[in-house]
Amino acid sequence: MSRLYQYHPFGVYHPALLEVIKIDIFSRLKSRRDDINKDQNPEGVILKRTVNAVTNHIIFETERLFIRPYTMDDLDNFFGLNGDEEVMRYIRPAKTMEECREFLQTIIAAYTERPGIGRWGMFAKDQNEFIGSFAVIPVEKSDKVQLGYALLKENWGKGYASESVKGGIQYAFDTLGLKEIAGITFPENIPSQNVLLKNGFVFDSMITEDGKPLHLYMLRRLA
Repeated sequence: MSRLYQYHPFGVYHPALLEVIKIDIFSRLKSRRDDINKDQNPEGVILKRTVNAVTNHIIFETERLFIRPYTMDDLDNFFGLNGDEEVMRYIRPAKTMEECREFLQTIIAAYTERPGIGRWGMFAKDQNEFIGSFAVIPVEKSDKVQLGYALLKENWGKGYASESVKGGIQYAFDTLGLKEIAGITFPENIPSQNVLLKNGFVFDSMITEDGKPLHLYMLRRLA
């Protein structure tokens, strides 16, 4: 299982920081959309498709995948992911169906509070099939933003982890306008570390969350 970070329902973030993130990302999305609408080169067309898709409930897409917000209709799939002890090995204790229901409600409620960032469903395009989860969220007690993913076991080893991270990086830099993005792993989670390294991240430092040592990787946008 390749997984980058721990989920937090909201985390411990300073209210002022969340408001800055909310306003800044909303402004960047609007500005980016306006810029792209004026630019019809091939690269601009791809980005326009990504930005406009936000209002059509697609956050971003890759060759084989698309990422969209969760709805309560996704509860069974959400439980299949978050209730699996093996999938949750480097994340948190597996949740019951009722715990997943409450967690999913919290995730959905956060969409309006933090536009442009959040936890979303990951789907394979060929069969419109749920395969896992992807997120772009603030790092706890920090001004950094991290990306991460989780995949159902039957989708391990298919290259979806690296593909989703690559798409998430483009979304973070080109759509949100971030200058850097973080990835966080447990020290023993070598597969996730390899995914990060493959996509250009470098080890930054050791950090601690909830008393647990974690590896912080960073990718900074080239000027």
